[in-house]
Amino acid sequence: MSGNGIVSKAQYKTSMQVGPVVAPKELVNSHIKQVAAPAGRHPVYTPVDTRMPVTEQNPIIEIKLGNSMHQWIDFFRGAIYIKVSLTGSGGGGTYIRPSNLIANMIERFELIDGNTQVEDYQHYGEKYTLDYHLKKKKNASNTSGFAFYGEGSQADRNARHATSASFEYKLPITSDILSKVHAFPNFEPFAQGNDQLIMRWYIAKGSAWIETNYTTYSWTVTQWDIYRDHLDLDDSKRFQDALLSASTVPGSLKYSWLNDDVFYRNLETTSKQTISLEIKKSSLQAILVTVRKAADVNNPLINDKFETWYGPQHPSGSFPLLNYQWRLDTRSWPDRPIQTDGPYAIHAYQWLLAYKNQDNGVGNLEETFDITPTDFATNSFVMVFDARVWPQLKTEVFNNVSTLKSNNSIHLELEFSTPPPAGMQLVIHTIHDKNWYFGFAGGGKVVW
Repeated sequence: MSGNGIVSKAQYKTSMQVGPVVAPKELVNSHIKQVAAPAGRHPVYTPVDTRMPVTEQNPIIEIKLGNSMHQWIDFFRGAIYIKVSLTGSGGGGTYIRPSNLIANMIERFELIDGNTQVEDYQHYGEKYTLDYHLKKKKNASNTSGFAFYGEGSQADRNARHATSASFEYKLPITSDILSKVHAFPNFEPFAQGNDQLIMRWYIAKGSAWIETNYTTYSWTVTQWDIYRDHLDLDDSKRFQDALLSASTVPGSLKYSWLNDDVFYRNLETTSKQTISLEIKKSSLQAILVTVRKAADVNNPLINDKFETWYGPQHPSGSFPLLNYQWRLDTRSWPDRPIQTDGPYAIHAYQWLLAYKNQDNGVGNLEETFDITPTDFATNSFVMVFDARVWPQLKTEVFNNVSTLKSNNSIHLELEFSTPPPAGMQLVIHTIHDKNWYFGFAGGGKVVW
């Protein structure tokens, strides 16, 4: 055992091998289960601190989270219940609806611990839509996708908002770290002063996420309730102290998750292009790139804009890509360009499946995500750089790619059969590891 009380892996293994196993004699040859520390769980629904209704004139929604000395917050089953109404007039309009997936109404999400910004998801709609479609199984569209998240045909969405009445949706917890952690500790003993955990949502302008042919339109949020579980512990401080004593950073707890930073790059109108990307991360997992038309972003007449990712076989011919390849410093990845021709762009499609661990050397006949090869090549196209060193093993075995000390940019090299038209834009998703050391005085510490 080291001086700080942390048991090394070797010592732990040895102690487990030779240490005696002791059970209370009352439990020997008994079917009675051993009882753990006394605890209870109860669901909690809390309205946000922001006064309702919320409109485009006051588009920021916020809640400050606090709890008692004997409660732990659990967001694993958490949700956000919202009610949204849409109204339109003028121009002889006939329909008004949200874009497919109601979470696209969120432009930005922040999670703040004291003075530390733990998460800052700008361009949240692009992040959420990509993540949703790369995780969703085929049948989910007709179940949770339809009932909770606002997925549905244009007719379905029209019907939900046929009147100005509010329609209720269930959003997932927009924080990747909070939704991942099964039990999130009471933070009052850690933080000094009046530090609080703040969740903050910025709602986008209606032109970004409302689909309508009315000339005047607006949105109103009348409910934004946060659901989570509270764990009641008889002796939470003893449990907390035990966790802290085992932490690699004294006085704090370490939480890790995958973060997605989204930014844009405009394409040129040439047949061969090299796009320079300034990405400085200590543990890069992947870069995922989709393509959109910049002029569509704030045009309410454009349908399904968040999930239209132009591919080489798109009927418009706006992205006639032949191949792409990545270059890091002087090394190319892969060793030859990834071909994107053919009706299904199967070389590029394989890279996306492999990144999601849905394809391997022995083949895959199991159900995958719901992007078919035809969809992929036409309007669900994703270019992939998989930076994981050994994807089938835990990340602790090898360090992932670090670009922090590199003096060079990451380059994406593109070759087209004909020059793409003006106004095409790359949406770049940078997937990287992020750590939150929770419990420092004055707020946590975030490392990425």
